[in-house]
Amino acid sequence: MSSKNFLTNLVIATLIAAAFIYGLSFVKSLEPYSLLGWGSILFFVLWSILMYFISRKAAANENKNVFTNAILGFTFAKLFISAGIVYAFFRITEPDSRLFLIPFFGVYLIYTIFETHFMMKLGKTQQTNDK
Repeated sequence: MSSKNFLTNLVIATLIAAAFIYGLSFVKSLEPYSLLGWGSILFFVLWSILMYFISRKAAANENKNVFTNAILGFTFAKLFISAGIVYAFFRITEPDSRLFLIPFFGVYLIYTIFETHFMMKLGKTQQTNDK
């Protein structure tokens, strides 16, 4: 996957996430949590960019395990960082309900689908180079 394709797909994923958060801002019970949604978009955009450039180098490596290890490392790190963000938001804002999870995990799901897509493309690039 070229950098241009990656950035185009990242913009599309970000527009979808922004439309999701914007739409949730019209739901009265979710409106107080829109800041968490916008912040999570920023986090996942930066995370995706970091993940792409490091994974692209890992996919070009002769050792196939480097790419697999990069995927696993990024997956676990994203999971732990996401849990930390949710926990910090919960401790700082003390929300009245668990509805604050909807904006964050909606954005999490959008970017996870996007990341899976581009990682599969990078993995195919690696297989093509091996032949």
